[in-house]
Amino acid sequence: MQQKKNPVFLFLGVCGGCVLIGFIGVGVLGIVGYNKGKGVIDGAVNMANNMPAFLMNLKAKNYDGAAALVNTQVAPELTAEKIKKIEEAVEKKLGPLESFPAKPESEQHSSSASADTNTGAQKMPTLEYTWKYRLKYKKGSATATFKFYESDILHMSGKVTGFDIQADGAGDSTKKSGKSETSDKD
Repeated sequence: MQQKKNPVFLFLGVCGGCVLIGFIGVGVLGIVGYNKGKGVIDGAVNMANNMPAFLMNLKAKNYDGAAALVNTQVAPELTAEKIKKIEEAVEKKLGPLESFPAKPESEQHSSSASADTNTGAQKMPTLEYTWKYRLKYKKGSATATFKFYESDILHMSGKVTGFDIQADGAGDSTKKSGKSETSDKD
Protein backbone atom coordinates (compact mmCIF):
# COMPACT_ATOMS: atom_id res chain seq x y z
CA MET A 1 0.00 0.00 0.00
CA GLN A 2 1.32 3.36 -0.98
CA GLN A 3 1.43 6.11 1.62
CA LYS A 4 -0.42 9.30 0.76
CA LYS A 5 1.83 12.42 0.91
CA ASN A 6 0.56 15.52 2.59
CA PRO A 7 0.66 18.43 0.07
CA VAL A 8 1.47 20.93 2.84
CA PHE A 9 4.74 19.17 3.68
CA LEU A 10 5.59 18.90 0.00
CA PHE A 11 4.95 22.64 -0.47
CA LEU A 12 7.03 23.55 2.62
CA GLY A 13 9.88 21.30 1.46
CA VAL A 14 10.03 22.96 -1.96
CA CYS A 15 9.85 26.48 -0.47
CA GLY A 16 12.48 25.66 2.13
CA GLY A 17 14.79 24.34 -0.58
CA CYS A 18 14.35 27.51 -2.62
CA VAL A 19 15.08 29.71 0.39
CA LEU A 20 18.22 27.67 1.15
CA ILE A 21 19.42 28.05 -2.46
CA GLY A 22 18.72 31.80 -2.21
CA PHE A 23 20.81 32.12 0.98
CA ILE A 24 23.68 30.23 -0.63
CA GLY A 25 23.49 32.49 -3.71
CA VAL A 26 23.50 35.67 -1.61
CA GLY A 27 26.47 34.36 0.38
CA VAL A 28 28.47 33.54 -2.75
CA LEU A 29 27.68 36.93 -4.33
CA GLY A 30 28.66 38.68 -1.09
CA ILE A 31 32.04 36.94 -0.99
CA VAL A 32 32.72 37.66 -4.67
CA GLY A 33 31.66 41.30 -4.23
CA TYR A 34 33.87 41.72 -1.19
CA ASN A 35 36.89 40.28 -3.01
CA LYS A 36 36.31 42.53 -6.03
CA GLY A 37 35.68 45.62 -3.90
CA LYS A 38 38.66 45.02 -1.61
CA GLY A 39 41.05 46.65 -4.12
CA VAL A 40 38.84 49.73 -4.33
CA ILE A 41 38.57 50.06 -0.54
CA ASP A 42 42.29 49.48 0.02
CA GLY A 43 43.18 52.03 -2.67
CA ALA A 44 40.87 54.66 -1.18
CA VAL A 45 42.29 54.10 2.30
CA ASN A 46 45.84 54.35 0.93
CA MET A 47 44.96 57.63 -0.81
CA ALA A 48 43.61 59.10 2.40
CA ASN A 49 46.70 58.00 4.36
CA ASN A 50 49.36 58.86 1.75
CA MET A 51 48.58 62.57 1.45
CA PRO A 52 49.20 63.50 5.13
CA ALA A 53 52.22 61.15 5.21
CA PHE A 54 53.61 62.87 2.10
CA LEU A 55 53.15 66.30 3.71
CA MET A 56 54.69 65.09 6.96
CA ASN A 57 57.74 63.96 4.98
CA LEU A 58 57.92 67.39 3.32
CA LYS A 59 57.80 69.14 6.67
CA ALA A 60 60.59 66.86 7.98
CA LYS A 61 62.53 67.38 4.71
CA ASN A 62 62.45 63.62 4.11
CA TYR A 63 62.10 63.82 0.33
CA ASP A 64 62.97 60.14 -0.15
CA GLY A 65 60.10 59.25 2.18
CA ALA A 66 57.74 61.41 0.12
CA ALA A 67 59.00 59.85 -3.12
CA ALA A 68 58.27 56.38 -1.68
CA LEU A 69 54.57 57.32 -1.72
CA VAL A 70 54.64 58.01 -5.48
CA ASN A 71 53.11 55.53 -7.94
CA THR A 72 55.78 53.48 -9.73
CA GLN A 73 54.35 54.51 -13.13
CA VAL A 74 55.30 58.17 -12.52
CA ALA A 75 58.28 57.63 -10.20
CA PRO A 76 60.82 58.49 -12.95
CA GLU A 77 59.19 61.94 -13.35
CA LEU A 78 58.30 62.66 -9.72
CA THR A 79 61.57 61.90 -7.95
CA ALA A 80 62.78 62.91 -4.48
CA GLU A 81 64.93 65.58 -6.17
CA LYS A 82 61.95 67.07 -8.02
CA ILE A 83 59.83 67.06 -4.85
CA LYS A 84 62.70 68.83 -3.06
CA LYS A 85 62.89 71.50 -5.79
CA ILE A 86 59.14 72.12 -5.62
CA GLU A 87 59.21 72.51 -1.83
CA GLU A 88 62.40 74.63 -1.76
CA ALA A 89 60.97 77.04 -4.35
CA VAL A 90 57.97 77.68 -2.10
CA GLU A 91 60.09 77.85 1.06
CA LYS A 92 62.32 80.46 -0.61
CA LYS A 93 59.26 82.73 -0.86
CA LEU A 94 57.33 81.78 2.27
CA GLY A 95 59.81 80.32 4.74
CA PRO A 96 59.54 76.86 6.30
CA LEU A 97 56.39 74.75 6.28
CA GLU A 98 54.69 75.09 9.66
CA SER A 99 51.43 73.15 9.45
CA PHE A 100 48.77 71.57 7.28
CA PRO A 101 45.22 70.35 7.97
CA ALA A 102 44.50 66.70 8.71
CA LYS A 103 42.13 66.49 5.74
CA PRO A 104 42.14 68.15 2.31
CA GLU A 105 39.93 71.15 1.74
CA SER A 106 38.71 70.24 -1.73
CA GLU A 107 38.34 67.27 -4.00
CA GLN A 108 37.60 66.71 -7.67
CA HIS A 109 37.23 63.42 -9.42
CA SER A 110 36.42 62.13 -12.84
CA SER A 111 36.06 58.74 -14.39
CA SER A 112 35.86 57.43 -17.89
CA ALA A 113 35.20 54.16 -19.62
CA SER A 114 36.20 53.40 -23.18
CA ALA A 115 36.15 50.56 -25.64
CA ASP A 116 39.28 48.82 -26.90
CA THR A 117 39.85 50.03 -30.47
CA ASN A 118 41.01 46.59 -31.66
CA THR A 119 38.39 44.31 -30.13
CA GLY A 120 35.56 46.71 -29.30
CA ALA A 121 35.44 45.21 -25.79
CA GLN A 122 34.70 47.53 -22.91
CA LYS A 123 37.85 48.57 -21.01
CA MET A 124 38.06 48.94 -17.24
CA PRO A 125 36.99 52.46 -16.23
CA THR A 126 39.75 54.87 -15.18
CA LEU A 127 39.56 57.20 -12.23
CA GLU A 128 41.33 60.47 -11.49
CA TYR A 129 41.21 62.29 -8.17
CA THR A 130 42.61 65.73 -7.39
CA TRP A 131 42.89 66.80 -3.75
CA LYS A 132 44.01 70.21 -2.44
CA TYR A 133 45.53 71.07 0.92
CA ARG A 134 46.05 74.58 2.30
CA LEU A 135 49.57 74.67 3.76
CA LYS A 136 50.70 77.24 6.32
CA TYR A 137 54.23 78.57 5.98
CA LYS A 138 56.04 81.09 8.16
CA LYS A 139 55.34 84.03 5.80
CA GLY A 140 52.09 82.96 4.17
CA SER A 141 50.19 80.05 2.72
CA ALA A 142 50.30 77.80 -0.30
CA THR A 143 48.11 75.16 -1.90
CA ALA A 144 49.40 71.63 -2.38
CA THR A 145 47.71 69.65 -5.14
CA PHE A 146 47.78 65.85 -5.16
CA LYS A 147 46.67 63.81 -8.16
CA PHE A 148 45.80 60.14 -8.16
CA TYR A 149 45.24 58.42 -11.51
CA GLU A 150 44.06 54.83 -11.49
CA SER A 151 43.77 52.89 -14.75
CA ASP A 152 42.12 49.91 -13.05
CA ILE A 153 39.64 50.91 -10.38
CA LEU A 154 39.40 47.36 -9.02
CA HIS A 155 43.12 47.35 -8.17
CA MET A 156 43.86 50.90 -6.98
CA SER A 157 47.30 51.56 -5.50
CA GLY A 158 46.39 54.81 -3.75
CA LYS A 159 49.86 56.17 -4.52
CA VAL A 160 50.46 59.75 -5.68
CA THR A 161 50.66 60.27 -9.46
CA GLY A 162 51.00 64.06 -9.45
CA PHE A 163 52.06 66.73 -6.96
CA ASP A 164 52.58 70.49 -6.97
CA ILE A 165 52.62 73.41 -4.55
CA GLN A 166 51.66 76.96 -5.51
CA ALA A 167 52.10 79.95 -3.21
CA ASP A 168 48.79 81.71 -2.62
CA GLY A 169 48.54 85.31 -3.86
CA ALA A 170 47.91 86.76 -0.39
CA GLY A 171 51.02 85.12 1.01
CA ASP A 172 53.31 86.28 -1.79
CA SER A 173 56.06 88.39 -0.28
CA THR A 174 57.02 90.02 -3.58
CA LYS A 175 55.40 93.45 -3.69
CA LYS A 176 55.53 95.91 -6.53
CA SER A 177 57.45 99.08 -5.92
CA GLY A 178 56.02 102.50 -6.70
CA LYS A 179 58.24 102.84 -9.79
CA SER A 180 56.82 102.56 -13.26
CA GLU A 181 57.66 99.34 -15.04
CA THR A 182 57.98 101.00 -18.45
CA SER A 183 61.25 101.28 -20.26
CA ASP A 184 63.64 104.21 -19.57
CA LYS A 185 64.63 104.39 -23.25
CA ASP A 186 62.13 107.20 -24.04
